[in-house]
Amino acid sequence: PLVFLSIQKMKNQKKNYKSVGKHHSIIYFKYGENFYKHEKINDSVKMYTRAIEQYPPFANAYFQRALAWSVLKEWKKAKDDFTQVIKLNPSYGDAYYKRGHVLFIMNKRKEALADFERYFKYEKNKHKAQERKDFLKKYLAEHTKHKPRAKKGVLGIIIFKDSEINRGVKIK
Repeated sequence: PLVFLSIQKMKNQKKNYKSVGKHHSIIYFKYGENFYKHEKINDSVKMYTRAIEQYPPFANAYFQRALAWSVLKEWKKAKDDFTQVIKLNPSYGDAYYKRGHVLFIMNKRKEALADFERYFKYEKNKHKAQERKDFLKKYLAEHTKHKPRAKKGVLGIIIFKDSEINRGVKIK
């Protein structure tokens, strides 16, 4: 109620639309984070959506909503939101990494591996990147039906034939 009153007050003052929209989007975004934190995922999606409606170039709102869609197993919606994050901020490394996960689950292995490679290109924290690379190597090796024929990708990620990887398995 208090937030609603402040939003109404701002509307009544007829401030610059952009700054009001941006301010509203931050309020909705914070609500979304709070709902997500308390595992009220559907409510968080609604709040992130309202944040985006108020300020469409809000890349973090798209990113968080994509994470929420992932929890709800709404893979296409998650992929679309991660794609929007990348359009808004092409160097947002985590968006490539998370979209890669979604693509992997959607059985789009080549696209997923391309996104993982892009992630490694943009990730500035080399320690974090190495941890994720090690995880992906281990994960892909563990989730094959038999000893696959493999080749190394640009950054050393092993690329398997699509048919050699179990379908629909989630990665961290």
